[in-house]
Amino acid sequence: PGSNLAYLDLSETAVGDTIPSMVGEFHQLTELQLFGTAINGTIPSEIGRLTSLSVDFSVNNCLLEGTIPSEIGLLQRLRVLFVDRNALGGTIPTELGRMTALETFEGGFNRIIGAVPTEIGNCAALQSFGVFQNMLNGSVEELIRVMPSTLQHLFIGDNEFAGSIPTSIGRLRGLQLFNGRRLDLPGTLPSEIGRLMSLTGLYLISNRLTGTLPSTIGLMTDLQHLELGSNRFSGALPDQLSTLNQLAGLDISANQFTGSPAILTGLRSLTSLHIHQNPFDDIDGLCDKTWVEFAANSCNTPVFDCSCCTECCRTGGRTNCQSV
Repeated sequence: PGSNLAYLDLSETAVGDTIPSMVGEFHQLTELQLFGTAINGTIPSEIGRLTSLSVDFSVNNCLLEGTIPSEIGLLQRLRVLFVDRNALGGTIPTELGRMTALETFEGGFNRIIGAVPTEIGNCAALQSFGVFQNMLNGSVEELIRVMPSTLQHLFIGDNEFAGSIPTSIGRLRGLQLFNGRRLDLPGTLPSEIGRLMSLTGLYLISNRLTGTLPSTIGLMTDLQHLELGSNRFSGALPDQLSTLNQLAGLDISANQFTGSPAILTGLRSLTSLHIHQNPFDDIDGLCDKTWVEFAANSCNTPVFDCSCCTECCRTGGRTNCQSV
């Protein structure tokens, strides 16, 4: 009776139970949305029979377990696939590379293991790839190398990838958001990062990145959020940082930057700044800015004579606070 059904949306309803295997009988279905429900069990292999699915298959924020079935690769017309925020395990099937129309894959906040298959590079229309907070491993260099040049969003943080950020990152010139936080990646931030002129957000907190910030960072004039805290960067901040007129949030805390951060006073769009736990020579001129948060280097043993450090140390009677 439902064989002619083209659209099914049960999202954010009280529907529970499992996805029945008979779902494969809905051959005309172009869109299936079940996100935000109490659906549990597994994604049945019969899902591969829905070859007319083209718009959206969303089962995110449910209670699903098991794995992503290899039959998912039969959905070669599908553009959007959301399976994030479940308890899915296993690996990403290589058959995902057969989904040549796929534009968005979101599989974050699961328990997926193994390496991202290189076949993902066959998804020539891919714009967004998210696997944030899983247990994925393998080479981050290989992952970035195979990503299609169409990519706009790459979310790979909170996984177990090995290696360092490769120079090939500069090939992804349409990239707008890159989240690689808490990956424990060593190495430097390659100068090729400056080729990502469409980038609006770069999130690399909690890695082991060393060396100086490349001057090419000043080429990313659309950048709005730059988060590099809790790394091992050193040296002076490049003058080119002051050209990022769209920058609203900057976190370079807990590094080994030296010199003066005075160039930051030219960043007129800043609303949030974190520079604490760096051995800067001075922070003159920064305290007059109207930022939402200013994090001082150290208030336990004040090194700098500035109003914001003084106020920080007086707040609530505390003598060791990190921010104002």
